[in-house]
Amino acid sequence: MTLVAWVVALVTGRREVALGALTGWWLLSAVGLLLLARWLPSASKHAKDKATDAWGSGAGLSLLGHVGMVVGVAYFTYVTFTDRL
Repeated sequence: MTLVAWVVALVTGRREVALGALTGWWLLSAVGLLLLARWLPSASKHAKDKATDAWGSGAGLSLLGHVGMVVGVAYFTYVTFTDRL
């Protein structure tokens, strides 16, 4: 739904639609970062030792995706608030 709203905002140039879509993008980014937080090592009594991971498995690729989403949404916000839409 957010992607559809963003495309509509780009096609029509309506700032109100873009602001609604930005709300959805920021919500999706926050949820993504919360999902990324599951990879943080735990210091609990029953936690396993920290495992090393390769680029394609574990937190490395997830970090790239979720942080990249936040950077992209920050750019979308910049474009919208500086009237470059």
